Amino acid sequence: MDTGRRQYAHARAQLPPETLSKLYHRDRLTLRQIAGQVGVSRQTVSRLLADYEISTIPATQRTKIHVDRDWLYQEYVTNRRALPDLARQLGMSTPNLARWATKYEIPMRPRGGPSHSSALAAAASAEAVPPILRTAAAAQGGRDRLARAEAASTFPTLTEAARALGTSQATLTSQFLRLERETGGALFERAERNRPMKLTTHGRRVIAAVRQLNPSD
Repeated sequence: MDTGRRQYAHARAQLPPETLSKLYHRDRLTLRQIAGQVGVSRQTVSRLLADYEISTIPATQRTKIHVDRDWLYQEYVTNRRALPDLARQLGMSTPNLARWATKYEIPMRPRGGPSHSSALAAAASAEAVPPILRTAAAAQGGRDRLARAEAASTFPTLTEAARALGTSQATLTSQFLRLERETGGALFERAERNRPMKLTTHGRRVIAAVRQLNPSD
């Protein structure tokens, strides 16, 4: 099977019609953001939309990506993540994200900065965490994502959680999709009519492990 077919098969497995429609229409993620979350090309996701007969959103109606300053500072400065990695997560180009950093007066690191040592330190500290969290905790920024998932679990909707955490719904969705890949299962059942968002069985295990890792005083 060639690369294109493998990507398409992988995308179909990760993005059934209902999931893709929710991410694209309800959560307003771009095709590039969705593609980045499942590790395929934007063209593959576009092909899925067509095959599922999901209507596309005209560019004039697409909400522009807003980058939260606190999130960018935390991930880029505190967690020492590389700008291209962050740009891929947000579904935008590296130069575009660099312009956001400049706008927020966040100092830019020289290319090839010391992100590798930060990654090694994160990996080492992950050995002390529960196995279900180990992959997530080893990733740069992983502990912050886990903390946000624990905090979000107390809210009835992702929109309210994002508002309370001072970030956008798209950013929170992107982070939770990554956590789901890192922990091996869906974390939340999304809010529907007359039913609040709630944790899945897997999500309850993850959040219990997070609370075990960071017990309340």
